[in-house]
Order: sequence, then structure tokens, then C-alpha cells
Amino acid sequence: MHLEFYQKPGWVEEAAEVLFKIRARGTSIRSECYFGLVHFISCIFVLAVIPQQLSNAGYDARATVVATAATCGLGCIICGIFANLPFVMAPPAVIGIFLTNNLQSNSLTPAIGSSAVLISGVVLTLLGYRPLAHLVSRLIPLPIQVGTVVGVGLLTAFAGATDVGLVVKGSSTHLLALGPISPEVMVAICGIVIITVATYYRIKGAFCIALVFCSFVWWTSSNSWPSALAATPRINPLTTFDNGSGPDEQGRVGFLTADLIFLFVLYLNGLVTSLSDLAGLTRAGDNSVPRGRWLYILCGTMTVRALLPLPFAFPISL
Repeated sequence: MHLEFYQKPGWVEEAAEVLFKIRARGTSIRSECYFGLVHFISCIFVLAVIPQQLSNAGYDARATVVATAATCGLGCIICGIFANLPFVMAPPAVIGIFLTNNLQSNSLTPAIGSSAVLISGVVLTLLGYRPLAHLVSRLIPLPIQVGTVVGVGLLTAFAGATDVGLVVKGSSTHLLALGPISPEVMVAICGIVIITVATYYRIKGAFCIALVFCSFVWWTSSNSWPSALAATPRINPLTTFDNGSGPDEQGRVGFLTADLIFLFVLYLNGLVTSLSDLAGLTRAGDNSVPRGRWLYILCGTMTVRALLPLPFAFPISL
């Protein structure tokens, strides 16, 4: 019976329909592959941004790249199979910024940060239990969920503007000031213009086009072309965990863990609601996301999984 199924013409489409309900959702395998490639290229910046952020807090940058790529790839595959949702699972820049700043401002070590992320990842996984997931989704009003997505976008844009030097620290009367017009700033502005024009004219893959164009422009102008297309990953020894040596330090770890759990839930609810509405997957009756609780389980599991083989930690979300 199984052999006959694979010998039939069009068995790939039939298998994809059984697994992912492609035709039922009004799409096709070709469209899913195309938009998946565009989404991949648009989100590949996390391989550079996340290690740069966490290295400021003492994490190993090379190991962070390996874990980012491994957990993102594994998380996306599992999310597609079990949750059947067209979302990319990757470490969010906003929570990475918060984790780095918290560790730096409180003089905490990466081992302490790993403990906080481990605990918060376990709690996030437990929130995938159906009654808890339903309760959490009902506790957060819809305007806050949508506002979270807007705030995340603004904070991410501000972080990018700061990294390239477009925005710098101001004087005593102004918190922020416009930085010098450097080559980095010019390339960033070109990318913004490309995205704006492509979005206005409804050109598909606006962010992908801007990313590819700006990357080639920067590599050409600075003569910093990549030296290799692939390399063998380097995996370091297991990480150590530390909950703090004193009551004050343990208190800061506890507050960091609670803050991470709050950010995980708020960020995840906001993005899932917005992306599900955009994809037309939200149920009309109760405005719920089909298999949405799996996102809690997968995000929490991948967060914990990222801690185990490498000496650093970072949160995984959508």
C-alpha cells in the first residue's frame, strides 16, 4: 500500500497536503518554498546581531553563531511539523538587548544569565500546557499584544540606528543626537529607502532585496568579502550555571528570571497574534491561533536546548 502511494504521480503534493494542509490554506508548494527562502534571507541577520549583542555581556561570539544557526534550523523544522505554522523561530534582538544590558548594569556573569534563561525557558515550556496557555492568552488584552509588536519594531530600529552610529548619546539637555554621516550610515539609509520604495509599490521581498543589496555594497566598498562560504562549527565545552553567591545577587537573578518570563509571554503573544492575523490563520470564533500553545512548548524547549551544548544562553522566540 505504501509503495503504491509513492509510485503515484503527484504523491509529493498529496503528502504535503496531509502534513501541512497547503491547498486547504489557499497556497502551493512553490509559493511556500519561495516565501520561505525570502523569509530566511530576511532573518539571517540574527547570525550577526545576536553574537554581537551577547559578546558585550561576556558570551563567546563564535559559539553563539553555532548555537543560533543550530537552534533556529531545528526550531523551524519542528515548528512546521508539529505546529504547522509558517513562522520562523529565532532569538529576538529585543530580548537579547535586554539580557545583555541587565547583565552589564548589575555586573552579573554569563553563567548567572544562563541560569535565569534556563529557568525561564522551562517555565515557558510549561505554559504550553493547554489550560495555562489559554489562561495566559486571555490575560493579555489585544491592544497590548498589538502594541507590543509596534514597540518591538521601534526598539529594534533604535538598536540598529545606534549600532551603525546614526543615533548617538546626546548632551545634558538632549538624550539623543544625530551621529556623523559615515559609510555605515549611508548604506543603512540606502536600505531604508529600498524597503520603503519596494513596500510602496508592493514589490515582494522588500527586506530581502535591501539586505542583499546593502551587503554587496558594503563588501565592495570596504573590501571585506567573506573568506569562505562554509566552515566546520566549533562547539565548546558545556556551560556552567550560577544562581548567585549572595542574597543580593540571588535576588537579581530572581528578578532577571521573572523579567524574562514576562518578556517571553508578552513578546510571543503579540507576535503570534499579529502574524496569525496576517496569514489569515486566526479562528473567527474565539480569535485563537490553531496549535498556538505549541509555540510556547517549542520556544521554551529550544531556549533550554541552546544552553546544553554550549557555554552561553539566549532566548528563542518568533
